[in-house]
Parts: sequence; C-alpha cells; structure tokens
Amino acid sequence: AAVTLGGEWFQRAHRELSGRETHLRLILNTVPEAMILIDDKGVMRAFSPAAERLFGWTADEATSFALLDAFVEAGFDAIDTADAYSRWVPGHSGGESETIIGKWLKARGRRDDVKILTKVGSDMGQGHNDLSPAWIETAVEASLRRLQTDYIDLYQTHWPDPKTPQEETLRALDKLVQAGKVRAIGTSNHSAEQVSEALDISQREILATYATIQPHYNLYSRDTFEGELQ
Repeated sequence: AAVTLGGEWFQRAHRELSGRETHLRLILNTVPEAMILIDDKGVMRAFSPAAERLFGWTADEATSFALLDAFVEAGFDAIDTADAYSRWVPGHSGGESETIIGKWLKARGRRDDVKILTKVGSDMGQGHNDLSPAWIETAVEASLRRLQTDYIDLYQTHWPDPKTPQEETLRALDKLVQAGKVRAIGTSNHSAEQVSEALDISQREILATYATIQPHYNLYSRDTFEGELQ
C-alpha cells in the first residue's frame, strides 16, 4: 500500500471525498489496505496502511517495518490499529499489530513523527464487546505497553457496548485524557443515534468529546456512512 499512493483508485477517492464538509473529522476505510483521514473541512490530511490487514498477520515484522518506513518517508503520519488486531487468526490473542508498531517506534525513534490511532471495545475474550470503565482502564495500559509509548494520539471506541451506558464510557475516556494517556477520543462503527447521544452527553457533562468517526465506508460500500451519520 505504501508504494501505490498515486494509484488510480487513490486519485478517485481524493476527488470523491475532497471538499465534503463533515461535522467530525472522518476516518475512512476506502479499500481493504488503506485508510484516509478527512479533516472537518473535507480536506484529506493523512493516508495509512490498515494495520489490521497487514501488521502481525499478512505481513511479518520485517515487511511491516519496511512498509512503515516507506509510509513515513512518503510524508504521511497516521497509523491506525486496534487492540483486537489480529485476534481472529488461529493462535493469536490480540495485540499483535500494536506490538509490531511499538517495536518499530522504538527501533526507529519516530514517535514524535507519527500519530498513533488505536481502539478499544472489541471482544478480547470476555465474550462480548466491552466499553466498561474497568475494561477501558485495563485495555489502555495494555495498548500503551504494546505500543511502547506513554500516550495515544487518538483512542477510539471500536464497537458499541449495549451493556454499558455511554456516559460511563465517556467518563472513563475523559479520565484518560485528563491523565495525559490519550490526546483525543473518537468512535468507530457507531450509529448516527449513538454518536449524537454521545456528543450530547459530553457537552452536558463537560467531558472529552468524540473528535472523529471511523465507519466502514468506501467507494463500493457507502450505506454505512451516507445518510443519517453523514
């Protein structure tokens, strides 16, 4: 992915997406191997290989390092991952992607040159999606350890957790922001209704507010974003 930034699909995606205004900054999974970050003015700011498709699964450590090196040299800086990547692979337990990114950060000394985006809330063995305060507190420490950093630039709720009220989740995330462990928070795979509720709670309770959304959305699969969420 890092060597095909000028490909026809990329130019098409740029034309399709540039100029669109969004209420929040929008992270788009445009193809299986890539992600585009659109700011709140609709301008493309960063492009990143999707760690869930590569690092710790279909790319070994050496290949992952080479991709990350080329990616940063091309002038991009947003690296997106999640604690659950790649738990679905037989023999994996989750955290494999974060671990490789953390090793690369330490080996290259590039922490100040990139933005680290990761997620919490997927089933990591509990048997359900989990955005409870207790799990968030545990999960963030594990992600920081694997990533070999003392802060995460963007910490995203990966999936809705119907068992945990959103206010409890947001208070736990706000605590991380206040502690300096997380710079900003975002959400992924949440409905328009859920996002709206979360924004209202943050405003009312003066809590950290979701700054980004990351829906499943690309040139061929549009319904998950276009409509109420957009």
